[in-house]
Amino acid sequence: MVIKPSALDPGACMMMMKMIKEAGVPDGAINVIHGKSAVDFICDHPDIKAISFVGSNQLGQHVYEQGSKSGKRVQCLTGAKNHGVVMPDANKEKTLNQEPGADLGPLTSLEAKKRVCELIQSGKDEGAEILLDGRGVAVKGYEKGNFVGPTVIHNVMPNMRCYKEEIFGPVLCSMEAETLDDAIKIINENPYGNGTAIFTTNGATARKFTMEIDVGQVGVNVPIPIAHPVFSFTGSKASFMGDLHGLGKEGIQFNTQIKTVTQMWRSEDAGISETAVAMPVMR
Repeated sequence: MVIKPSALDPGACMMMMKMIKEAGVPDGAINVIHGKSAVDFICDHPDIKAISFVGSNQLGQHVYEQGSKSGKRVQCLTGAKNHGVVMPDANKEKTLNQEPGADLGPLTSLEAKKRVCELIQSGKDEGAEILLDGRGVAVKGYEKGNFVGPTVIHNVMPNMRCYKEEIFGPVLCSMEAETLDDAIKIINENPYGNGTAIFTTNGATARKFTMEIDVGQVGVNVPIPIAHPVFSFTGSKASFMGDLHGLGKEGIQFNTQIKTVTQMWRSEDAGISETAVAMPVMR
């Protein structure tokens, strides 16, 4: 196995590799390579048979096309815009403020921070309301860090830049829909299909949502419906490129080369040789 982490955030991968080594995994079984040229190396190398990618749509498109052209099996988990529908009957006491002491780390780079701040400003410029603005946050001891605090943008419309683009920051875009059908229409018209969730105490409402929504992963009264590993990570539409998904049964199939052996034995072949079941020294 070969792992190529993001050049902007390789630390987590290297920590994982340290734990893998401490667990006793043989040297060379799992390898890490770095650098921009590593992407094309992985896509083109004949000894690499399958590629699993997580990242942006732009790079995912390149990996999918380059890897497929080289005859590899490729799965790309790309962009997302995950919606959560909160119905009037939702149990807010059990869904809000359920993670006391939650913390947020910095963004990966100064450029990433600038982009997030630009998207927040674009929402305001296009008519949305900034209910909570995290652009001026300062973390003691890390005043020059790439931090953006929690931000809530209200009255967001589907034509706004902050809605159409994946923000990659602690920014919540809030929209209003007159009916459940309107909410479903908004979600289904979005090009991404990674995950969505509905919060309600009505079983009929939940069933209607799960049946009519065109998104690969759906949660009912759970946020960000990332399935248990026994199930596959089934993003769809512009959030996925490939055939077989990661994790679960599909993940095993993706990483398995199937061999089919067909045999025929005739009755007269049975007497030609005897099956030896004893060790040679015992004969």
